[in-house]
Amino acid sequence: MLKELQKLFGKKGLMEQALESCLFMLKSDWVMFREAVRSLRILVSIVIDIERIGDYTKNIVELAQNHPGRLSGGKWEDVLKHAESTISENFGRLIEALEKSESENAKQLLKELWKVKKSCDEKVFQLIRDDTLDFKTKDAVALALYMRYLKRVASHLMNIATSLVNPFHKIGYRPVE
Repeated sequence: MLKELQKLFGKKGLMEQALESCLFMLKSDWVMFREAVRSLRILVSIVIDIERIGDYTKNIVELAQNHPGRLSGGKWEDVLKHAESTISENFGRLIEALEKSESENAKQLLKELWKVKKSCDEKVFQLIRDDTLDFKTKDAVALALYMRYLKRVASHLMNIATSLVNPFHKIGYRPVE
């Protein structure tokens, strides 16, 4: 078809120029398309984690509404407060890191939240294993659920942070150092 058009018009130079322009534009579109797909996949991954953070936040509210009083961490109160404050502080750091595309800030956030996750797990497992702990049943149940919810919020914040540190196929995984 192209050769027929070239014969018809007899201006091979203009046709070649038009074809080269079309190929250049097509290649540019292809690059933009691939980048748009990559960006969209990252965005969808982030949105899923944001939605899950909302779910766990709702679970925390329901837990608070159904617990008869203020939930006390007992001898773990300091651990509980540290987990709460670390998660809260890193919420703000994550927002700032996303706004500025700061991977170093995201890496620091990942380290801090990893410690919170481990701490929450340790306390939940200790509640299960240790018969000598001095908690009422309702407090032990509420504390276990609350620690689990905090761990999950921390996990989803970490997943979002990995979008600044890892390639797409590794979002949600700890970065290799």
